[in-house]
Amino acid sequence: MAATAPAVTRSDQTWDFSWHFEAIEARLLRASFSAFVDVLTLATRTIQEFGQK
Repeated sequence: MAATAPAVTRSDQTWDFSWHFEAIEARLLRASFSAFVDVLTLATRTIQEFGQK
C-alpha cells in the first residue's frame, strides 16, 4: 500500500491537489482512501470553523 506525495499547484485563490493511491488489495485501498477523506473533511471543517490564519 502506498500513497505518493501530493502534487500541488496554486494560482491566485485556487489550489489544485492530486494524489496517487495504490494497494495490494481492494479493501486496503478502500480503508486508506476512507481515512484520507476523513482527515481531509476534518481539516476543511476546522478551517471553516476557525478561519485561515
